[in-house]
Amino acid sequence: MTRLGRLAVLCAGIEIASWMLATSLRPGAWRYNISDLYASGAPRPWLVMVGEAAFSIGLAALAFGLRRALPPSDHRLVGTGLLLLASTGAMAGALARNRCEESVPRCAGQAFATTSDWVHGIGGLVEILGIVGAALVLSATMSRRWSSYSVVTGCAACLALLAWGAIRYPWVGTAERFLAVALVGWVAAIGSQLASQRRASGMIRHDRGHPRGVELMGAEPVDH
Repeated sequence: MTRLGRLAVLCAGIEIASWMLATSLRPGAWRYNISDLYASGAPRPWLVMVGEAAFSIGLAALAFGLRRALPPSDHRLVGTGLLLLASTGAMAGALARNRCEESVPRCAGQAFATTSDWVHGIGGLVEILGIVGAALVLSATMSRRWSSYSVVTGCAACLALLAWGAIRYPWVGTAERFLAVALVGWVAAIGSQLASQRRASGMIRHDRGHPRGVELMGAEPVDH
């Protein structure tokens, strides 16, 4: 479990570092969505594709790590399933590149013109909704502090998605990066708790008849 948590943190770090580096190497790239960094014709597309693929692996690692750490429940089943769904979407978005990114003014009317465009777009939406759903569902299995953090992250992401249509060039790229940091940050934060059995115990909710997660991991219970 601890190795899976560390893997989730590492992959989340690779994801953020990849598009931050790609953005810094391409003047003005912050104005457009992250997808434009590896759309057809973009320089060094592999840089962001590697980060997206790594994040997909990190999401799967987090799902399996939480499955081992959390007590059996419907929330665990649904939450980890949503993370695996998000992992699938992230990998689809990493491998399928846009022909022309819709946030770029010159691409107006040319978005979603190919199968790859649709696979990329749907994959990205599945990734976001999967993480948001997992954060909200898994909050029921966590202690008050981590439950509140997960609920705030999920609700903020939902509000951002609802308001997305009101965001115009040149701020759409910056807004998307803030949303990405919030969601990837949640994955890294939860993974960091799984990286230590003691921290994982503090994250897990132990009231209302829930068995102690640390007992499932073979560790000594921690009094609260």
